[in-house]
Amino acid sequence: MLFLVSSGDSPTLVLIGGECKDGLVNDSWLLNTSQYQWSKIVLPESVTGRQLHSLSSIMMSPDCVWLVVVGGYGTVEWENVGREYKLPFSKRITDPIITMLLELVLREGQWRASEVLDSTGLTTEAYQHKYQLLLKNRKWWQDQLIVYPANREIKLQNYVQSLQQELRVSEGNKISLQEALLEASQQGKTTAEPVKETKRTISHEEIDKLKANVIMLTEEKLQLQDKLEISTS
Repeated sequence: MLFLVSSGDSPTLVLIGGECKDGLVNDSWLLNTSQYQWSKIVLPESVTGRQLHSLSSIMMSPDCVWLVVVGGYGTVEWENVGREYKLPFSKRITDPIITMLLELVLREGQWRASEVLDSTGLTTEAYQHKYQLLLKNRKWWQDQLIVYPANREIKLQNYVQSLQQELRVSEGNKISLQEALLEASQQGKTTAEPVKETKRTISHEEIDKLKANVIMLTEEKLQLQDKLEISTS
């Protein structure tokens, strides 16, 4: 089962369990999508030894993610149904490992497995206390994202606004140049026209460049907003 954990500029792809041609994979891997590096995480077979299971994530903070593994089937076995013919079958995962919670923490830029709990561990008083603390931390973190957006997004927004203002000024200058050229041509001042034409050409290039910058930065801002939505979902 694959799942994407997004945090900052380094989204991480999580692979837990699954099936290959020789049986269950019994492995768990993390892929740093910004550096394209795989790293193996050691997890118990109660987590990795399953297929056709579901995997979801809860972002508790920028450096803490809970992965919830639910259901699935265990090791594939072959049953003789007669006349030397066999069919594959596997048993459903049942309690207490039908639901497993895996805590990933971000340390030194790398996601690491911190804690693994089964259905029994999820009902303990210690877990309930830890869950309440992390829930408060998650609420505070989400409030900070709403009240205090990322500094990069604020700077980007201000820069886009300044570029838009420059674009409006340049377009105004272009209109003024065109009016001046029209007036000069009407007065028969042909000697001044090459100079005016040069200025008009430069103005065109500046406007095209500013438009391209505005489009590029606007797209980057939308990408940042998408990342924030993913992080808070």
